[in-house]
Amino acid sequence: MTFRIKHIMMEKDWAFVDALPLTKEGKRINYAGTMFEEWIEEADEVLWVLLRYKRGRWYVVEREFFTAEGTWIDWPQYFRAPKGIFPKLKID
Repeated sequence: MTFRIKHIMMEKDWAFVDALPLTKEGKRINYAGTMFEEWIEEADEVLWVLLRYKRGRWYVVEREFFTAEGTWIDWPQYFRAPKGIFPKLKID
């Protein structure tokens, strides 16, 4: 598996990653026949990860996979992470 990084930003000991999971050949993953098949019909194929650097390594604080909602919007307040690492929201 590989990832196409849409957004990655780090500030001090925090990082946020917005990525698209791909096959090792760089193609979209076919979820037919997997436990994710129904999810992909109802949600976006995304991977959002909030990381924190502690004791010499990165730890996953929170992650979201297959969602139709911007669940990361509350992460700066909830986890007290710097707002600058998150993508800027585009309001239409």
